[in-house]
Parts: sequence; C-alpha cells; structure tokens
Amino acid sequence: MRAACGTMNRPARASTTLALGLFTAALAILGESRGGAQVPSVPATGPIPLDPGTQWVYAGQVRWTDSTKVRSRSIRWTTEVVAASTGPGARAAVIRGLPLDLTFYEPGQAPTYSVLLEVGDSLYRVPAAEVSEAMQLAEQLSRKPETRPESAELLLLQPLTVGRKWGQAAEDKERDEYCWVVVADSVQVLHVKGVSGGSRRHVFSITYRTLPDDQLVEIAPGVGITGFSYTHHGTVAATRLHLVEFHPHR
Repeated sequence: MRAACGTMNRPARASTTLALGLFTAALAILGESRGGAQVPSVPATGPIPLDPGTQWVYAGQVRWTDSTKVRSRSIRWTTEVVAASTGPGARAAVIRGLPLDLTFYEPGQAPTYSVLLEVGDSLYRVPAAEVSEAMQLAEQLSRKPETRPESAELLLLQPLTVGRKWGQAAEDKERDEYCWVVVADSVQVLHVKGVSGGSRRHVFSITYRTLPDDQLVEIAPGVGITGFSYTHHGTVAATRLHLVEFHPHR
C-alpha cells in the first residue's frame, strides 16, 4: 500500500509541528523494533481475511471414482472464519471448510477445521481433528507461534511475486515441484457477490505440483481464495471451485 502526503506552502508553524510529529512517530517505531526485534509485527491485513464471521461461498464441480465408475456432481462449498485470537506477534484463526479440504472428494464429505497462523510474512495452515482442538490451538499459537506443531504447513509467504517458491525440501531447491510456486499475477475484475463491482484486483495463481497430483490456488489479497482446483493423475479425483459470494466480517 502507498501513502501520500502533501505539505507544500504550509505555514512555518504547521510545518514544524508536522516535522516534530513525524520525528516522534519515527522514534516510537525505532524503539519498538529495538525492543521487540525477536517478535515479528502483526500485519494490518493479510492475503486472507481472518476476522470471525467472514464467509466465502464457492461453486464448482467434483469428480471421484466409485469402485470402477467415475462420477461427478456440482457442489457449493462454504468456508468460514469461526474464531480468531491475536497475540503480541501473531494472529491465529479457526477456519471451517478450507477449499483445500476437497483434494479427494467423497459423497457426504463434511468440512474440517484448520488453524491459519499469520506471523510476520508467513501464513501457516495447521490441521485440527475437531473444533475444540482448533480453538485451543488458535489461542496457543497466537501467544506462542514458535510452538506450532510439525503438522503446520507454510501455506503462503509474502510478498507474493511471480517465481517465488516456498516449502521445498533442500534437495528440491532447483525444481518447481513438491513446493508452492507463484506462477502468475493477473489483474482481474472479480464478479463475486459482496466484492465491489468493477474493482480491479491482483489475483495470484499458486501451484503445488507432484508426480501424482496438482493443486492450483488463486488468491486476491484482501478477499482471499477466489479459486481452487485439484487433479489426481491416477485414479480419477478432481475438484474445480470458484468464488461466487464473499461476506466480510461486519
């Protein structure tokens, strides 16, 4: 985000007051950075809104293999921020029904719970068996993000720029497989209920490719996940979702 200021042709007293104010603010920021360098600051807004009550509604198609027959259906899927906790250097939110739940769809599949942990420039996804576990994890991780479990996955790393990779093992540093990769940055008008009509937004396409399957996540910062697809290369399993409604926290 960019900030603009215009102080030309102001009276000398006003200019002096402004300068003193800016100097005082700079000292405060410097003091905070020196006193708490080991604790990353909480960003004002991340790529995925984490305010309780925020909802995303998706529509799309799923395909799965039933015994030896491939079946398909249209689905609607709702993702919701159930609760959130903010600590001195992190924010953690309980999420019900991330689109990534649908990597292997089965009829009657219920949404699961996850914790999204935002700390510094990183966003982690931590799976939870049930909502009570997710609530406890969110509270704990918001206060002590360094205690995140081994199951935590680095889901996003900011800033999102084309070519950036994360999550790869040391032996895969030169490959674009088995890691998340930002493959595209496009400017789009999102035709989504709840998103102001005609507004142009950056949409980042991020892939995770392996030998058996591919995932594609599309993210518009400030709105969240706007599209998700999954394709398995063996036994048929596929998901295609796009965002149709966005209900921000009010």
